[in-house]
Amino acid sequence: MKTPYHYRNKVQAAFGRTKSGKIISGVYQSGTHRIVSVDDCMTEDSIADRIIVDIRNMLPKFNIWVYDEDKRTGFLRHVLVKRGFASRSDGRARGRERIFPDEEEVHRRPA
Repeated sequence: MKTPYHYRNKVQAAFGRTKSGKIISGVYQSGTHRIVSVDDCMTEDSIADRIIVDIRNMLPKFNIWVYDEDKRTGFLRHVLVKRGFASRSDGRARGRERIFPDEEEVHRRPA
């Protein structure tokens, strides 16, 4: 392996809130359901990490509530991002059969 960084193509993040109400995403602390906030990980794909951070930042804008285990309320609990490195994809993110535009295309679109 030339560079042992950002080699994992599957990134899973748990979502929750801090005691102050800030939305966080990351991984569960070992043996607990306490979420440790992660923005960038040296083993996970950097684009997948950015997608998860973008999702976290968009939640308040779309009024999407993260799941609260104590109250058993909310919508979003986990996000899984998989990226194909050896596939013949055009490089854009996909959701089922819908192709999502890349960042440059979104910024070129008229409002």
